[in-house]
Amino acid sequence: MKNIMLCVCTVTLPEYRDEDCMLIGDDDGFLNRIIVGSDDLNFQKSMESDALRSQALDPRLLRRPILRRKLHNGWVLRVKYFAHLNCFACCSPDSVHSLVLDDIRKLGDCQVWDVQTLAVLQVFTTGERKGDRHINIMIFDAKNKRLITGSNIVELVPLMSAVQDSMLVPLSHEKSINVLVYSKMNAKLASICSKSVLKVWEVQTGQKLYQIEHPHGHGIEVTAGAVDQRGMHLITGAADGSIITWELYTGEKVKLIPPTTENTEDDHRISQLYFLNYGNPQIMLAFGWKNKIKLLQVSRICHNIYLASLYVMKI
Repeated sequence: MKNIMLCVCTVTLPEYRDEDCMLIGDDDGFLNRIIVGSDDLNFQKSMESDALRSQALDPRLLRRPILRRKLHNGWVLRVKYFAHLNCFACCSPDSVHSLVLDDIRKLGDCQVWDVQTLAVLQVFTTGERKGDRHINIMIFDAKNKRLITGSNIVELVPLMSAVQDSMLVPLSHEKSINVLVYSKMNAKLASICSKSVLKVWEVQTGQKLYQIEHPHGHGIEVTAGAVDQRGMHLITGAADGSIITWELYTGEKVKLIPPTTENTEDDHRISQLYFLNYGNPQIMLAFGWKNKIKLLQVSRICHNIYLASLYVMKI
């Protein structure tokens, strides 16, 4: 891949039963479909221990070619697959094609994309408030049927026929929010601003539980985050390639994968963290700024967290 990977989702289809299929959006508006099977991976154990050694995969040697389709004239910010519709949704700040929704099997077609019957259902007015109100991230709270948006504040927007413009929202962060993750198991929300201040909130009451300044060190920007399915642990990734596991309830640091030290001139930014499964051990994908995917194993051993790098794939 020539471009920087920004977002990812997994796809489950009958024809790929014995393979892993991923949709990856990049910074040039392309959506990429990558299919990796066991025959593409060559796991080897080091002679000193039973740990799996890192390996790099050449995309030219994959049994299935990578499909690429340009959908936007801007960054692909989010991609999501809806199994019950057999469709994917892809969004971008592109002012002309901001959202593409289509059948995944049409990804390799050369036809023009078209989204029909678009209608405005609700308009949200944020009002006259100070600070940067550009919305960088948005997630949906299905239980309470509301949107949670992140700009320089965390704002809860109910989905209804009208929203009053006079709603007063307190300032949540001094700088724009670039990481926002939600645990539906315990209704906890973690937000991290570009000033690298981590805050954890109780969604039902809006109460801030705690905050951590510079969680990865002074001057290190936190660029990605994820919460495990049980809602027990928060995992964050930073611009220097470091990854940290935290106790979501207390903010206690549990495990650290240290910053990347080789090739210090390269950008080792973690662009996204994604849980691939929810068993034990859990497998997490860490997407790097320099077209690298790191596979992490998150295990609970004797009530402790074990976080280890299994392999690195460069595409």
